[in-house]
Amino acid sequence: MLVWAVEMFGESAMTVRLTEQGRASVIAYALDRHAADGKPAVFAGVDGVIVRVPQPRLATPRFTPAKNIVELVRDMVTRGTLSFADLIAIEEGRP
Repeated sequence: MLVWAVEMFGESAMTVRLTEQGRASVIAYALDRHAADGKPAVFAGVDGVIVRVPQPRLATPRFTPAKNIVELVRDMVTRGTLSFADLIAIEEGRP
């Protein structure tokens, strides 16, 4: 893997640490190349070790709240997507 990284990115690949996203990208690339070469999804190179290629998962949306919640709520009230009655119900814990 190190030889490939140096060929792709130059000598700087020797000193840079991969992030989780970078690691996932490298593994995905290696698995893609392995599949493109027509090799099976089960590796039998080491006795007693079987590695299977996981099925791709659907992406799931993630909610990231705004940093300034006051501006967000004011904007929602201005646009009419949230009323003051809704705010009171939220405060009281009502649905």
